[in-house]
Amino acid sequence: MKMQGITKRLSASACGTLIAFFTLCVSQSAFAQTKHYDEIEKTQDKIESLYMNVYGIMDLYPGTTYQYIHDGDEVSSITITGMPVEKDKTQLEVYLTELEKLKKDIFNLSNRVGVYYAAETEPKPKKGFDDFYASLQRNLTYPEDAKENGIEGLVFVKFVVDSRGNIGHVVADEDLDTSFDWVVDDMKKEAKAAVKSTSGQWEPAKIGGIPVSQLVVLPVQFKLESPYFIPPY
Repeated sequence: MKMQGITKRLSASACGTLIAFFTLCVSQSAFAQTKHYDEIEKTQDKIESLYMNVYGIMDLYPGTTYQYIHDGDEVSSITITGMPVEKDKTQLEVYLTELEKLKKDIFNLSNRVGVYYAAETEPKPKKGFDDFYASLQRNLTYPEDAKENGIEGLVFVKFVVDSRGNIGHVVADEDLDTSFDWVVDDMKKEAKAAVKSTSGQWEPAKIGGIPVSQLVVLPVQFKLESPYFIPPY
């Protein structure tokens, strides 16, 4: 993977975010004293890399789905369907297990500007992910140079859904096997534009019923013929 760790230095996006953060600071204080912001941010870098690994495998098998099986608060097993190659299935299970472990390690903890990475409820499109991805693909502009050169793959868009459901701080990385750098830049630009167009159509993350800002990492797929997958989130 080409993913490099990205240092999070996000600006506070709305007054509501700050209010929610200070409301929660008393309950968070015991955790914040034992886990430094740098440690939280490094953990999130690992989570982002794992998401890219997970989506990279699922992109090879569009019919794949997975589900965590819980025993109380603990994950007892992971059910993976639609993946015929046992080696890839095993690798996906390893990634998913580590992903759940890392998310639990920073559960309900924010970075230094009040952005969370794993809250009680995750941000989600108001109409659901199926509708979101169908709409995203309809509105996504596939650069002509990319089509002509047969360039396809995943662009990973990272963004913050703030406490009002608006999108900000949008950046993109990619896993594209090509030397056409200008084409890759165009694909990243179009992927970011497609995601930005959904601002206001999201339900924010919540902790204790209070909306908070949370970082989201999602793949945007550029496919010439292959079917798309809907990433579970």
